Amino acid sequence: MRFAFGPSKHWRLPYCKHEHFVDGPNSSILTGMTMETSTQMPFYANTEDDMRCFQATTRMVLGYFLPERNFDWEELDEMSNHHEGLSTWPQKMLTELAGLDFDVKLVEGFDGRDFIRRGEQYLIDAFGAETAQWQIKYSNIDEERQFYQLAYDRGVNIENRLPDLDEMAEQLADDYAVICTVNSRKLNNQPGYVGHSVVILSINDNEVVLHDPGLPPQPERHVSRELFEQAWADPNENAKNYIAIKPKEQS
Repeated sequence: MRFAFGPSKHWRLPYCKHEHFVDGPNSSILTGMTMETSTQMPFYANTEDDMRCFQATTRMVLGYFLPERNFDWEELDEMSNHHEGLSTWPQKMLTELAGLDFDVKLVEGFDGRDFIRRGEQYLIDAFGAETAQWQIKYSNIDEERQFYQLAYDRGVNIENRLPDLDEMAEQLADDYAVICTVNSRKLNNQPGYVGHSVVILSINDNEVVLHDPGLPPQPERHVSRELFEQAWADPNENAKNYIAIKPKEQS
């Protein structure tokens, strides 16, 4: 379903003054800076090996909703089943977040159940050889199939359909934090494919504002709507996805 918005409608997370603090030798966070236009969403940079963009975006979201807790890289690695030198798929982390009493939904063109059945061949058929080979090279495919099944078994809300930017804007308006995966090469006007996680801060008729953990790290990065759509739907429309997270309402 698409949501229609009028001209100049601008959905965002609330804005306020915010400081970014150094968190350790590998965090590369903005230091000692207070900015009037900064969001309440904290910013964490990717680690120096450039392999923890998903952990960085999850850390931002957890810092936003649970500021009293410090989720360090070691804990995030365990929660997401991170392996050195490999990319991170979200399903293990989504299962962990659901266990922390978060309302978690994943909307994607990716067919998780077909992936469970066919593994690498599904990736090749759905996304083409170049993207599939990158995913296969930097993933433990058999393990990720098991975590997909675990997410379904634990009741994570996974919807197999194509999302759009208007829908993501609606999630922001409903107080969800939103993470999505893009092709960072396309986002930076470069050839090739590298899957990359970003946190969406705001969406309007002309641009998307996001926290990009990098590398290089770019907090509150402004990207044209057209360029974002291209990076989001690369290598094809089925790559579009978003994760929406917020604490469950207490009865």
